[in-house]
Amino acid sequence: MHLQLEESAVKNPRWKRIETASDDALRPLPSESRDVIVVSTSFDPREKSKPEAGFRLADDSVRMLNECARVLKFGGLLFVYG
Repeated sequence: MHLQLEESAVKNPRWKRIETASDDALRPLPSESRDVIVVSTSFDPREKSKPEAGFRLADDSVRMLNECARVLKFGGLLFVYG
């Protein structure tokens, strides 16, 4: 698994970029500690097909979104792309 925490290229100490290949990257962060979370999977839409009936998110995606909800402050914003 790959986990990398680094300051954003924007050079703003209020932004933190987290790159990970696992669903536990947010675990070290305190609950209700972030105003905004942006999740981007960097997928190619041409490789995706229309979801079939009964489609479910993968278990690791569900765990990651649950962690996002835990870390997000009440009234915060969650953006998910991909």
